[in-house]
Amino acid sequence: MLEERGVSRIVLAGLSNGAIGASLLAPRMRGMFDSVVLISGVAGEAKSAGVPTLVIHGTKDTMTSANLARGYATKVGARYVALDAGHFAMLVRAEEHDRALHGFVAARLGAAQKRASL
Repeated sequence: MLEERGVSRIVLAGLSNGAIGASLLAPRMRGMFDSVVLISGVAGEAKSAGVPTLVIHGTKDTMTSANLARGYATKVGARYVALDAGHFAMLVRAEEHDRALHGFVAARLGAAQKRASL
């Protein structure tokens, strides 16, 4: 149905528990997503999504583990952005968060445009 609407690339993104779910879903649906963004959450048993992944996490998060998020990013080769904040780092450090997110998505769009022009 998405292809019928002209959608060819999907970024799977999740926040907190949604990020935990996205980290589990993405590897099970290989080929469906262009990239993955996990904000303030990742499942301990999560595997690589097989696509470029951005992990953004607050270093002072007491609701989900920053160490787990950093370890996941290292294990799967994801880009990790640590923000000096708690669980709601995307709000408290909005400028840093937005810069990282926009840069990641812009790079993905640029890579896709280069592939399309070849």
